[in-house]
Amino acid sequence: MAKTKELSKDVRDKIVDLHKAGMGYKTIAKQLGEKERRRLQNDILQLNTYVALFTFTPQESEDLEMRPGDRIVLADDSNDDWWKGVIEDRIGFFPAAFAHQVKAGDRVFRCHRTFIGCKEQGQITLKEGQICVSGEDEHSGFIRVASGKKRGYVPCDVLENI
Repeated sequence: MAKTKELSKDVRDKIVDLHKAGMGYKTIAKQLGEKERRRLQNDILQLNTYVALFTFTPQESEDLEMRPGDRIVLADDSNDDWWKGVIEDRIGFFPAAFAHQVKAGDRVFRCHRTFIGCKEQGQITLKEGQICVSGEDEHSGFIRVASGKKRGYVPCDVLENI
């Protein structure tokens, strides 16, 4: 698993501390130095963006509530099973397996009707409401997507951009 490296640990810690203090991203951007602010504005993916695949209801006060499709900024992935992330003005821990990385050029989709895929043809099954990600273009009405550990082709007409 790739660890967060793009921003220095000091900058990441500063962002997390400012969120804990109740600040949103616009306020945090003002708190960062000019060089750091430019880096963040020029490449938002330096913050390691993920999308929530499933609903996560907090069990502890430090947990981060998530709904499918929520965008998560990864703050700490030093534990393989539980990561710390930020959604809007909330920060907390969530199961790593409940999120999928969104890279430059990726599109995030929600399946709007169940599709039963044929494994022999490289297709996957998606349930209605399931979140998936793709950085590829459509070919003959199908697109290759990923949802967690599952990867394969689905028809474009069962997906909506979110």
